[in-house]
Amino acid sequence: MRRGKTRTLAVIARLTTNEQLTDLLSRLEDAKGEARVSFADGGVYDLRIVSTWHAEAGGDIVADVVRSVQSDCSERLETAAMNFKLDDVVRLESGDECLFTRDDG
Repeated sequence: MRRGKTRTLAVIARLTTNEQLTDLLSRLEDAKGEARVSFADGGVYDLRIVSTWHAEAGGDIVADVVRSVQSDCSERLETAAMNFKLDDVVRLESGDECLFTRDDG
């Protein structure tokens, strides 16, 4: 397979993955539920999703931080707002259920 075609398939897979993630986050937003979100930089936060509107147009997700589970940030982030990109999310959990895991391998 040609290199360009491989890249195209990877981009399509990423778009599909991000569409699935946007759908899950939108459902959490509608339910006003909390989720544990793990990021590529190693940060893990319990979040309440405020808005996914911009993500549908390629922008970011807006969330309230309920609890910082694991972070390099020395200051407390509870009750803070957070904006993040879909590509930064590697895992999404709600309750005891894993809803999403990014597989880049």
